[in-house]
Amino acid sequence: FKMRHALYFAQVAYAVLSTERTPRVAASQAGKLRLFVTSSDATPEKICIELATARDIASIQVCNRASLPENYADSFYERHLRQWPDLSFVARSADCAVVGYVLGRLDDTEKAGHITSLAVSDKFRRRGLATTLMAKVHSQLLRKDVCTSRLHVRCSNHHALKLYNSLGYSIHSVVRAYYADGEAAYLMAATLRDPTPEPAPCDQSSVFV
Repeated sequence: FKMRHALYFAQVAYAVLSTERTPRVAASQAGKLRLFVTSSDATPEKICIELATARDIASIQVCNRASLPENYADSFYERHLRQWPDLSFVARSADCAVVGYVLGRLDDTEKAGHITSLAVSDKFRRRGLATTLMAKVHSQLLRKDVCTSRLHVRCSNHHALKLYNSLGYSIHSVVRAYYADGEAAYLMAATLRDPTPEPAPCDQSSVFV
């Protein structure tokens, strides 16, 4: 079972190789993932993806406010991390700064997942971090036998729409005036599946994406 989900994560990451400048995965362990991301000056920079905790809330706030118009109170993050502690992840740079995050949750029936918020700092965009963060949540949902994931996205956010489409999400409906400023949102949904096992692109100890 664990091997199937390890393969799922590796294959999702490998699938974006031809469309996105993505990080090299160095190791994976107990909720942590170490990556090497190529920075603007072509110098490899270590990024660690790990489960988010209450200690990360202040840093998540900084990333959120710099990246998205939808902002939340600290109490929102506290409640979210307390209720779904294994469905939220942060991407941490070599100096321990949070440069990206994703918040995942289960719906009221616990039969579908929902991506509440996803953000990556400007400097680290277009390098595959958003894809990797989403893949981590998808993998966790599959471990819970949850095979559907949903999210809301601004109708004007074309870059996010492209990302979500590449991850298998499609538009389910339009929610008018969903955001506080009156903009409509697309409700998108994806069916998560264990992929058919295929030969790994390299050995299991070092997956390149």
